[in-house]
Amino acid sequence: MKTKILIILISLILIVAGGVGYYLYKTSQEGAEVGKKPETEKISEPEPEKASELKPLDETWNIYINHKLGFSVKVPKKIMHSYGSCRWLDSERSYRPKEALVPVKIFEDKDNKIVYIASEYFYELAGETRKDYVSYFSECNKLFNSIELLELPKDGCEQSHYQHCWKIVIRDITNDKELEEFIKERYGSGCGLGEKVATKQDEVFDVKIKGDGKDLEFTKCPMTYGVVLKYYPEKNKVISWRFGIQAPTFYKDYNLGGEYDSEMIKSFNFLGIEDETAG
Repeated sequence: MKTKILIILISLILIVAGGVGYYLYKTSQEGAEVGKKPETEKISEPEPEKASELKPLDETWNIYINHKLGFSVKVPKKIMHSYGSCRWLDSERSYRPKEALVPVKIFEDKDNKIVYIASEYFYELAGETRKDYVSYFSECNKLFNSIELLELPKDGCEQSHYQHCWKIVIRDITNDKELEEFIKERYGSGCGLGEKVATKQDEVFDVKIKGDGKDLEFTKCPMTYGVVLKYYPEKNKVISWRFGIQAPTFYKDYNLGGEYDSEMIKSFNFLGIEDETAG
């Protein structure tokens, strides 16, 4: 009998101890949940914008790839620049420009969707005096190119004899009316939309600019030399630049002749379109 009572007491003690243990365990778990920081929803960060690239092709050429604006073009590593150096002439007591090879650099005006292909530096004559209608210069300064120099309103990329550069302008347009407005804004109010000619890339056109037929001194469309104007309707995009005012921009050698502009223009591609001449 005593043994049976002892077994019952031990069983009751075990039951009570188990209940107390379970209660303490639950309480501790609830406290931990209260102190735990709520899980926040994970927000995926946008992928970083892919930077433009300048990759070497061979001893002469680089390939410039602009992923954001969606195009690529071959760029010479060096060009012969008419103001690539300077020399002092004792006979004239003046500095004069000297031709020299100069590295080519890319300058990106991302806010305005403009890309400049230009010399890394050039030399500028200063300290001018005039005698018998001849200019003489007491200084010759090396200037490293910049967006600020290339964008000077009156003496910038396309007008200064110091600058050898392309100003590639990119715009988003949706129809022919906007395309013609771009032509007028870029090249003159007398200019108009001409013929669209299919290119080596499917759905990309070379656009001709129609002049106003007036003499140079009266025209409002002074197309004195070459202009490239490429239109990609599927992406609502137009890209255009002058490749010279009266002659090509990028020369190999003034004495031996030859220019890079033609091959650069031929190499231009919109990204993401198959080249029909490939293979």
